[in-house]
Amino acid sequence: MTCRSAATTSLELDSIEVRQAANAYLGDAVHELHDVELVRATSDDGQSATVTMRAVWYAPIHTELLPLSVPIEVTATARSVFH
Repeated sequence: MTCRSAATTSLELDSIEVRQAANAYLGDAVHELHDVELVRATSDDGQSATVTMRAVWYAPIHTELLPLSVPIEVTATARSVFH
């Protein structure tokens, strides 16, 4: 993250740092999902972070003959503004 100083303070995000933060979160997160993977973590404009994750949820009642699973993919974009 790079700080730019002018009349207002703003932070510039770096895609590598966004990916590192997302990977760190995945390493610490507690969840009941399977095959969790980080699909994309980037900052295209230096001001917002976009993260896409993918996983599989298995129903509590599933068997080898009747696997009940749902693939899940979510994308979130976050932006922080300092005033």
